[in-house]
Amino acid sequence: SAYLQARHAAGAQVRTLRINRRSDPAVLSGVEHLLQGTTYGDEAVRFEPVRAPEGTPRSRLYGLPGPALQLRRVDGVPTDMTSLRRAVRSDVAFVVNQLLTSGLELDDAAVEGARRPLRPADIAVLTRSNDQATSTALDLSAVGVPAATASANSVLASAAGTQWRVLLAALARPGHVPAARAAAVGWFVGVGLEAMEDDRLVTSDGVDVVERLYQWSRDLERGGMPLLLRSLADAGWHARLLTRVDGERHVTDTDHIAELLQSVTSGRAMSAVTALEALDGLAAAATQRVTAALLARRIDRDDDAVQVLTIHKAKGLEFPVV
Repeated sequence: SAYLQARHAAGAQVRTLRINRRSDPAVLSGVEHLLQGTTYGDEAVRFEPVRAPEGTPRSRLYGLPGPALQLRRVDGVPTDMTSLRRAVRSDVAFVVNQLLTSGLELDDAAVEGARRPLRPADIAVLTRSNDQATSTALDLSAVGVPAATASANSVLASAAGTQWRVLLAALARPGHVPAARAAAVGWFVGVGLEAMEDDRLVTSDGVDVVERLYQWSRDLERGGMPLLLRSLADAGWHARLLTRVDGERHVTDTDHIAELLQSVTSGRAMSAVTALEALDGLAAAATQRVTAALLARRIDRDDDAVQVLTIHKAKGLEFPVV
């Protein structure tokens, strides 16, 4: 406030946004009705109304229940932030489900003057963090709404990055019991310590974990990442991982890292130590713009799903409903 007053006294001009190209006119009208006259503590920062471009339709959505701008109040929730955030996420899931089940129609951008039913892929939910995005996607799935997530974070910093390191460390030293045990309970072997009969790491189903790791290590040395990935697929890790909570997210991240390793090694035969060095090289280059774009986590499903994205990944302009 003091800064603005000083600038005003010095004759500085204040330029104001007059046209909003993002929001429906009905939403802008609702915001103006709610905030008109607000000064935010000083006349120099009074609320300024904006308008949509000339000729903009009142809304692309048809059949929306209630006014375009709604304030929602959550009652009966403890005031700690964890409970409040959980309540907000639950309400977001409720609203999205309501939009998709209320028979709403949307202007069809592909056919002038035509309408079509609103689909999950028309909707984006923006969050501040990756953890919020993951939790929101799970809440949406819990009410039957398909949801996909992505983030600007490096895929190497994900759980999949850790699992790849655990596997490659075990392939580098297949006979090392601690490394083999870590791989045994990991995503790629996935037998669980409770299934081990003794220190030889043989399961009650007859799976010799150390022998499997030796075989995968030889595959990498003979045929590079392509042969290793085929062996991992034969062992059923994809299907096993999809049974986990957020399995689609994990599969997407794990496949992404596999593609990166294939790319930087050109699919050539190599040792597990070389593969680990390639992974370290990708992580070291993550600050470079091109590399960072390659490492950014991908959408975990490409079917008709609500997209849950961080504000660092998207601003929502590519979606009809945000």
